[in-house]
Amino acid sequence: MKTKDQKKTNISLNLNSTFDIANRANGTGYVVDETTEDFLKKAYDKIFGFISNFPESGLDFNNPQTEEKFRAFVNTIPVLVWTSSEDKLFNYFNQSWLDFTGRTLDEEIGNGWAEGVHPDDLDFCIKTYTEHFDKRLPFEMEYRLRRRDGKYRCVIDRGLPRYSADGKFIGYIGSCADISDFKFAQKTLIENEERFRVIFENSHSGIAFGDKEGNLLATNKSFQDLIGYTQAELETLHFSNITHTDFLQTELKYFTEIQTGDRNKYRLKKKYIKKNKSTVWVDLAVSVIRDQAGESRYLIGVVNDINDQKIAEDKLNRELNINIAINELSSALIVQATSIKDITDLTLHYASFLTKSKEGYVSIIDKQNGNNVIKSITPNLKKYFYTVRKNRVLTSSPDSKGNYKGIWGRSLNELKSFFDNSPNSEKLNNINLSINNFLSVPAIVEKNLVGQIVLINSSQNYEASDIEIIERLIRLYSVALVQKEKEERLRISEQRYRSLAAATSQIVWTTNVCGEIVNDQPLWRKYTGQSREEIKLFGWLDAVHPEDRKKIIKVWMNATELISTFKTEFRVRGENKEYRLFNLSGVPVRNSDGSVREWVGTCSDITDKRRAEELIRNSEMQLRSLNQHLERAREEERIHISREIHDELGHLLTILKFDLIELQDDLKQPSDSPQHEIIPLVGLVDSLIDSVRKIATELRPGVLDHLGIIPALDWLSQQFQMRTKIKCEYDFNQCSIELNKEETTVVFRIFQEIFTNIARHSKATLVSIKIKKEDSKIIFVIKDNGIGFDPDEKHNTGSHGLIGISERALSINGEVDISSKLGTGTIITLTINDNTLEK
Repeated sequence: MKTKDQKKTNISLNLNSTFDIANRANGTGYVVDETTEDFLKKAYDKIFGFISNFPESGLDFNNPQTEEKFRAFVNTIPVLVWTSSEDKLFNYFNQSWLDFTGRTLDEEIGNGWAEGVHPDDLDFCIKTYTEHFDKRLPFEMEYRLRRRDGKYRCVIDRGLPRYSADGKFIGYIGSCADISDFKFAQKTLIENEERFRVIFENSHSGIAFGDKEGNLLATNKSFQDLIGYTQAELETLHFSNITHTDFLQTELKYFTEIQTGDRNKYRLKKKYIKKNKSTVWVDLAVSVIRDQAGESRYLIGVVNDINDQKIAEDKLNRELNINIAINELSSALIVQATSIKDITDLTLHYASFLTKSKEGYVSIIDKQNGNNVIKSITPNLKKYFYTVRKNRVLTSSPDSKGNYKGIWGRSLNELKSFFDNSPNSEKLNNINLSINNFLSVPAIVEKNLVGQIVLINSSQNYEASDIEIIERLIRLYSVALVQKEKEERLRISEQRYRSLAAATSQIVWTTNVCGEIVNDQPLWRKYTGQSREEIKLFGWLDAVHPEDRKKIIKVWMNATELISTFKTEFRVRGENKEYRLFNLSGVPVRNSDGSVREWVGTCSDITDKRRAEELIRNSEMQLRSLNQHLERAREEERIHISREIHDELGHLLTILKFDLIELQDDLKQPSDSPQHEIIPLVGLVDSLIDSVRKIATELRPGVLDHLGIIPALDWLSQQFQMRTKIKCEYDFNQCSIELNKEETTVVFRIFQEIFTNIARHSKATLVSIKIKKEDSKIIFVIKDNGIGFDPDEKHNTGSHGLIGISERALSINGEVDISSKLGTGTIITLTINDNTLEK
């Protein structure tokens, strides 16, 4: 507006407000700067005072020219102005009023203005106006006035009595200002502040305010509970005082960037140092509040306790590493271990890795004398045994009572695992090795001690979980050890029986053309104890078992008739009256004219050979049984690992996900809220859950146990096709196949091995799978269009996969046929008995 001296005066109403954050956080109220309500009132007072004092003192408002000048002036200002006469009726409204209400002056004068007042406020307005008018007193009131668009707006209306130059009362003058926006801003401000206070005081997240130097000004109870300090104690600390040294450098860098204006916020997963000197993992999000000049004024940090999450992540990673390592060891013991030394080396390697142990050994118990013989040992510990314990070297012997001495003999004597993290007498200072912390686990099979694992770590304490890990590992070690020992004993036994069979003397015999003994047979007589006279002619038959005599005569008669060589087996009574099995072979000796002159042949004692062969067959069956047992143990371990990952770790991750979602719901705030920082965590947990499910499925697909072999093979084929991009065609012929659990597992693992070989070696682009039933058999046919191979060379190329397929099939009385040529692909046929009728 313009004043009397024509100078333009700008009136700025700034409704922005800033908070006194420290007072707000401490609950002592909110301080609003002068740029809000106070400034508005002062500005309005100036406008109103200017209007009420116009024209200058001494002018007569009864003078029409003075009134005309006044009205001309008020029509130019952006404030709603009115006047009333001494009869209380309104006689003037300026142009700003008329523009606001959208009505004419004729409609507003008198009491017409009352039509624009909100019905609920009208009585209050009239009463206030009337009471003050009668007493000639100034008044101020708020009410709702209808704007030209039909909406009611909140206005503040002030009125003053007017007097003429001679002191005569001539009515009232008033002005209105629309304060709706201010009222709304004020209400919103109060609501936001109250909402913030509730969140600050009740949030599960820790919230802390700091000054621009990083000193802690105010914290909520969640923050105080998290790190164990009171508000008074925290007010004396800088954020660096409670930050773990591992993260201090990074956070100070971020803080410097905020001070220089290069950064407005940062987020950091870090450790806080609690009052009791322990540490806690937190997820910290820090934002800066700047003034209008862009200078940092306050820092606000939101802290979430992720200690359980980090523990769960560490546990998940540890379990995954353990399961992977044990699975690798299981495979290595089957495929790589060719001796007991291989078994102990592999076991020591994985035991040290899983427990982060620097030293240790793996031993076996000598069945002959009970000595604990160390087979695999780390270099430093080996040096200790050789230099310090020269009398014991790498073997410890039990005493007369069968007890082992030394700090590690306890587990052998008690057949129990244990660990010790306290100092003991075994200080290996001469080789710079301390064994303050160690664990000892015995290897036991069917209550029999077969070996031991000892691990040492001077820098890290052992826990009960380490014992659990090694006991899981040692089950595989024990099975492999027993299997290898049995293989060795069977090999020695087989060699012994083969040597015995080879060294057995043969009985050479001769007869005339009619098969009669005419010459002396000393070897026969020596064995049977018969006299020379007793064996003549057909007397030798008396030493043949009565049940075999007819067979011998029949074979003999057939040979003489056809004049052909012959072979048969029969039992012969020895001089000790014991019957033994002999192999009889005969050849006709001809004259020059082709006629038979005599018969010659040999009798070989094959009793021991047959027993050896039976033992070999039994050994093969035992080996196959042991292999099946180890495979079952491996499969059970897979099932155990799969269930642990799916049930335990999946359960922990799901709980973590729901906690994060609940936290996200609690923190739904405006855009500067940390809510958006939580969303990626939920996605991360979903990814972890998917990874856990994928690992569990690869170890032991659930479809294998719940839906049977056909759906399992269908799933496996689809996975193979997706992974290798090799197309798979199916022809299951809608056949119904029922297999027991062992058969289902074996068939599934055979298909896994076949698919692995195809992916690695075949260079195929198409694989067809056909399953059919013929008579009492189930036939699986897998064909690829790859490069093929020479089957005659497969046994010379280390093809463990093909051998493994055949061995697996034999374990369920199945057969595998492999047909392939170079350049024509490969066909593998698996045939097993259909046991549906039996089931």
